[in-house]
Amino acid sequence: MIGPFCYRNISTDQEFKKILHNHNIVYICFIILGVFTFIFSVLTKNYMRDFMKGFLEGASFGIILGSALLLFKNYKIINNEQKLRESRIKISDERNHLISELATKFALIIILIEVYVIILLSVFINLDTLKICLLIINSFVLLYILSFQFYSKKF
Repeated sequence: MIGPFCYRNISTDQEFKKILHNHNIVYICFIILGVFTFIFSVLTKNYMRDFMKGFLEGASFGIILGSALLLFKNYKIINNEQKLRESRIKISDERNHLISELATKFALIIILIEVYVIILLSVFINLDTLKICLLIINSFVLLYILSFQFYSKKF
């Protein structure tokens, strides 16, 4: 459970079990999404290119397999008290919070630089790509402002 969205301050093992159960519900929803994606790719195979069909099938199997593995991992953690405690401590560790925050900031800066370079190059290649990149940057700025205001009032 290492990643930019995994770290929280959790005080008890029971609270952590509830969080893992909520994660399991999300993983089940992702498995259902993967099944729907696969069904969609099979039903529309005559209307799309082989590349897109392969992409959708691969994405659906990746979503299903990844979610199933995470679901299995959570059930193993929930049923083993020692693993539950170790995972809770790892997720609540302030050092890991700081490392995750710094890594997320660095990755975000690099992504914004990449989008900016794509914008510069798309002026010469494809104006649709330029519009999409501008939409991505504008949505990021708007979402950042809105979420900052929301969390400013919350904390």
